[in-house]
Amino acid sequence: MADQDGGYDGILNPLLGKMAASPNGPAYFARKFNAPIIPIFIVRKEDKYGHQTIVKDPIYYENTGDQKADDYNITLKMTQAVEEVIKEYPDNWIWFQHRWNTPYTEEKEA
Repeated sequence: MADQDGGYDGILNPLLGKMAASPNGPAYFARKFNAPIIPIFIVRKEDKYGHQTIVKDPIYYENTGDQKADDYNITLKMTQAVEEVIKEYPDNWIWFQHRWNTPYTEEKEA
């Protein structure tokens, strides 16, 4: 679940203007299996009756040889896709209070 707090093993990147630990699992699996990350979301229809599925373009792992940077870049793109949907449908996102549980420090980022 890309909108969850990634904990102390997460990858720090910006989300809604604040640094957040994003899960590292999607980057790991994208790298290990050379598989794309496909952002998929379910939101309520505007008339509030039923739901619709939003499927974004696949995000591909770019292996430059710098695994830390490559994991960061794909996680950033994934987080940006999440952020885009949250901004478009803010009333559908219920994890707001839990997303920044892992404290951000500049030492951790370094």
